[in-house]
Amino acid sequence: AFGAVAGRIPIHRLIIRACVILLILVLGLRVALESDWGGFRIAAYVLSDLLVNIPMLLFWSFAALAFNPREAKRLFGFIGAGGTAACILAGFVVRPLASQFGTPNLLILVALLIAGFMVSVARVSKSEASGPTSATPGSRTGKRPSHLSYYIGLLKTAQIRGMGLL
Repeated sequence: AFGAVAGRIPIHRLIIRACVILLILVLGLRVALESDWGGFRIAAYVLSDLLVNIPMLLFWSFAALAFNPREAKRLFGFIGAGGTAACILAGFVVRPLASQFGTPNLLILVALLIAGFMVSVARVSKSEASGPTSATPGSRTGKRPSHLSYYIGLLKTAQIRGMGLL
């Protein structure tokens, strides 16, 4: 379905529409889990796979358009490492949150994160459309910066800040 629709509408609109659908599904599941019927637990399992894979597909599709191939080659490892670190941190945070608020209520947190992703894509795509972003570190001077200053400089670029926000 993604492939069929992706060629017809801009990626930022596709992401926003997909996020709206995911929001409806997540919040609908949260309400449905209040019932005694166990079938909604199966739906939760299926939805969890969608919630892991669809946003990743959307994120990397958006990132592929935000960077040219040269930038992508240099930055995607950095972005991927940040995503992996965030997943590890989330693993430590989930258990205390589930015990504090209840496992079904984590769906509300998921809905908030999806909404944040949707708003971030809208903001980043608007800024990308307004013009080129600032150059990456060292590109103006031609000098190669030190490793630490290079990564600090990366964090100052609008593209990396946008990807981090996503």
